[in-house]
Amino acid sequence: RLNPSFPASLEAVIEKALRKNRDARYQSAQGLRVALEAVREPHRSWRKVAIRFLLGTAALATAVLTFVYWRSHTRFRLAANGAIVIADTTNQTSDPVLSDAINTALQVEFAQTPFFQVLAQDKIRQTMQSLKFPVDASVTPDVALKVCLSTNSKAVIASEIEDEGNRFHIQLAAINCQSGTILAKAHGDASTRDQIIHQLGIAAASLRRLTGEPSSSIAQYNTPLEIATSSSPEALLLFSQGVKLFYSADTSGTATLFQRAVQIDPSFALAYLGLGSMYEFEGKDQLFRVNEQRAFELRNRLTTRDGLLAESNYDWLAAGDLDKTLSILQQWTEEFPTDVRGRVNYAGCLLTLGRLEEAVVQAREAVRLWPAQFSYHVLIQDLVIAQRNDEALTAFRDSVSRHLDDATSHEAILDLAEAQENDAGINEQMVWARDNPENLSDILSEHAWWEYNRGRLRHAIQLIQEANAAAKNAGGRTDNSSFTGDAPLSSAWIYAEMGDPQAAKEILHRFLAQQNNPLTRRQTVHLALALARSGNASESEKYVNTLKAELPFTSAERIYDSGMLYAAIELEQNHSAEAVQTLEPVRHRDFMANLDSPSGLIPSYLRGLAYLKLGDGRSAAAEFQKLIDHPNLVSLGFACLNSLARLQLARAQVLEGDRNGAKKTYEQFLALWKDADPNIPILRQAKAEYAALH
Repeated sequence: RLNPSFPASLEAVIEKALRKNRDARYQSAQGLRVALEAVREPHRSWRKVAIRFLLGTAALATAVLTFVYWRSHTRFRLAANGAIVIADTTNQTSDPVLSDAINTALQVEFAQTPFFQVLAQDKIRQTMQSLKFPVDASVTPDVALKVCLSTNSKAVIASEIEDEGNRFHIQLAAINCQSGTILAKAHGDASTRDQIIHQLGIAAASLRRLTGEPSSSIAQYNTPLEIATSSSPEALLLFSQGVKLFYSADTSGTATLFQRAVQIDPSFALAYLGLGSMYEFEGKDQLFRVNEQRAFELRNRLTTRDGLLAESNYDWLAAGDLDKTLSILQQWTEEFPTDVRGRVNYAGCLLTLGRLEEAVVQAREAVRLWPAQFSYHVLIQDLVIAQRNDEALTAFRDSVSRHLDDATSHEAILDLAEAQENDAGINEQMVWARDNPENLSDILSEHAWWEYNRGRLRHAIQLIQEANAAAKNAGGRTDNSSFTGDAPLSSAWIYAEMGDPQAAKEILHRFLAQQNNPLTRRQTVHLALALARSGNASESEKYVNTLKAELPFTSAERIYDSGMLYAAIELEQNHSAEAVQTLEPVRHRDFMANLDSPSGLIPSYLRGLAYLKLGDGRSAAAEFQKLIDHPNLVSLGFACLNSLARLQLARAQVLEGDRNGAKKTYEQFLALWKDADPNIPILRQAKAEYAALH
């Protein structure tokens, strides 16, 4: 204490200020009073008065500085990775376009930095439904606060725009979810309509700083908002409407809205990204590549995060360069560790490259960060493919208990049950599908491929017909870009593998005669493989050359697909040694799990067939054993290889002189095919070969 006789010491001033939480003017008044009392005290020498006055002003300065320091260090600031909810804009103008334009722009602004986690729109809508709000209700600040509390988020970002005659006035606020108090405010003024997005970006960057984001982070992740999106409110409105259609599962008009957006603003890179995704979904490969390439070319007009998405999409899906894609996705997850989209894409690329265990790690982290339908189905699918069956079932049951299961998850569990010949598990998924008719087509199609695996061809065809009817009844698509539309190509390949090339050729002839749309990449691979295996090598080679022309020479997919397909052609031409040599560059890619084209150890199967023709039973057996040991991975290609690999293994064992081993393997195959159609050529051959061993 400076002087015990002071009526209001420095300590008392500070304690009182802290206790009452008053502003700096309170400390100023108290400090000044101390100084004045020093001057007014009688019987003091001028020297003592001067000293007392100086001490009083020191008290004033110390009090003010202490309070400012205290305020700056006790003000609520969001921590890194804090989740935020962006409320719908309060539009006080007569221009309805501005509402969705500002909402979309704010989503992009706060999502561009790893400091914040922006709660995704589908998560907001799911939470609103659980809170009994109408599906199409506006996300007002009050609603956003309730969503924020329910999702354990930290803050709500509210916005308002007013037309003040000669300017537009923008106000932003960050609101503490727990207390409902305003954490920080920012504002901006736009003199014209076309400047609104620019000024919104400046105000939002200010709000980011006031709520705790470090200046270094803002400097690194601060793409001007009119560049990261569009300066045109109309273009932003169309883009926002397209996103809403996509999330509502009414995707028919989404691409049209995105297309109109880029017509208004040809530099709208984010809209090109959306267009690429929609055309990929619709199976329009050429349009998909054109738009992904355009987004890639405009990636400097995207935020850092969206730029990584554009680069990885282009390298992976358009250029087929999986190794380059992997490095980009690794950078994405390192720079934005809480971004679920990055984790899911990283898991998908790792899976495609056959790095199954690493894919599971990324998928599990995605579920931890955001338990949702899409993250769960990625995890369940990856666990099934990686043969981690118990963990897959646990994750599936967890998703069901949280009502986060979807058709893809049920398909993966159906594959698991089919591979394990678990009739109860198969029946469980079929019952679910019939109780959920919108998903019945997918489940029936999946079940059909496993019926082929058991030699029940007629039943498989019946299931595919039912799947097409179910898709039509549910309002789905049954054209050649859908999975059921690819069924003729898969069926033709299966008939060829089962020793009936004539039936395969008839199916392919009908398919090509009825084909009105350009083939997708997936269809081209299927078609080339089916043509080669049914004895039409020259026609197959034409499609292989088409595939090669679409992808860079060094791309993993080009090497994989062309190697697999050329090997199939060489086998048909009885060039077995050349087939083995052709497949050698893809040996380290044998476990590629490409969900969009035949994979699942098909190169191993073809290599095994080549070794059989060369009389090398030991090498052939090793290849077929890969398929038997990884039944869940094989199902990605064509499930019938699960059973056919056993038959081919038995033949390899005969070549090795292992008659007893061959007998047991033939018996396993025949047991699996006990209810098979009796006239399948390969079944008759298998029975004759088995009988010859006795």
